[in-house]
Amino acid sequence: MKNLKTKSDPSRGLDARRIDFYPSILESIAEGIVVIGLNKKIIFVNKMAKELIGLRSEIPQGVSCNKIIKTDLCLNNCPLDSTRNRSSCTSHFLNINLYRDTENTDTSSIPLCLNVAPLNDEKGNMIGIIENFRPMSEAIKVIESLKKSNVVLTQEKDKVDSIIESLADGVFTVDRTLHITSFNKGMEILTGFKNKDSQTITIEPDRKKAIKLAIETAGKDDIVLIAGKGHETYQIIGKQKFHFSDKEIAKQCLKKLQRHSIA
Repeated sequence: MKNLKTKSDPSRGLDARRIDFYPSILESIAEGIVVIGLNKKIIFVNKMAKELIGLRSEIPQGVSCNKIIKTDLCLNNCPLDSTRNRSSCTSHFLNINLYRDTENTDTSSIPLCLNVAPLNDEKGNMIGIIENFRPMSEAIKVIESLKKSNVVLTQEKDKVDSIIESLADGVFTVDRTLHITSFNKGMEILTGFKNKDSQTITIEPDRKKAIKLAIETAGKDDIVLIAGKGHETYQIIGKQKFHFSDKEIAKQCLKKLQRHSIA
């Protein structure tokens, strides 16, 4: 693959010119790329992969892959030895180390994000694998830095909670799953709920689901209050107007509960 050269002969056709560009495309990618045959011989190594591996000379024709690239995956779970990995792509994030050429004394290994994909011929038969990888040293530094700063973030959260608690307005916060994470004194006065009880409150943004949930979970002597829309028989979402009646939804839920209780 690496010996193909671009020629300007128009008679060769577009497909031939495209083939000549393939090595150039692979060399332009800012990730290490290594192509290995089923016989575990190196087919192609791009410039970035050579730099990451620490190669200082050209790769001999037909050299074994274990002479060129050494990773944790090679040592413990070679993709060419695993029938499971031959049919689909696999990814390994931050848990693979690349062991560099022993001539390079800068570092012994580099953490990688490594992807392995099957290399197929025109008929769809697997003829090798493609490994592409990029160093994750900087990402690991960021993760470690975030772990250290977690203590600071906890202290800042305590400060924010203290400010929220001192506000006269009712304030509560939720996480991404809409579970309440804080509930200040103002909210306690407005709702009658205590902070500890607020953890049992369910927030359902879908009005139909919310009405159904409230009716289904109501106890024998409970009163369900459906507020906010009253007699309106429509709902506006964005710029669209939809038919929606709280009364109709509530009746449907009650009829369903009655059928279940009779059954």
